[in-house]
Amino acid sequence: MKELTTIEDSGELLASILNGSFEVGMLEMGKEKNSFPVPDGFTAIGEFECDPVAIKKETNEVVVLDHEVLGRVMTKAASSIKEFIEALSLIYDYFESDDLDDEDEEDEEEMKRVAEAASLKAGGKDYQSLWHMFFGV
Repeated sequence: MKELTTIEDSGELLASILNGSFEVGMLEMGKEKNSFPVPDGFTAIGEFECDPVAIKKETNEVVVLDHEVLGRVMTKAASSIKEFIEALSLIYDYFESDDLDDEDEEDEEEMKRVAEAASLKAGGKDYQSLWHMFFGV
């Protein structure tokens, strides 16, 4: 798996994620992870639970679309793919941490801290919802 902590070229990292299979929490990315159609104007890059994660071509924002209503944006994930991957790296690092133990998994304050840090990397308050959904906080 390609290291997610440094991002020099998000296009290269995105290609590596899409050409393989990448999963963290409820997010799955990769070619075979797009079970639901996305409308014109969006490029699917994965799924969060069962909802498509896509890049909105007009703005380059990463969004989560509703799998039941074609084209309905459920939440904004990041202001660009670069910011999405930077935010995702924090979530990935949290779940993959060697220091994570059963007590940390229940540490709501730490989960909130990581979710807030990911929100900032993603572009700020407009992109907060998805990152908190990873932890249910």
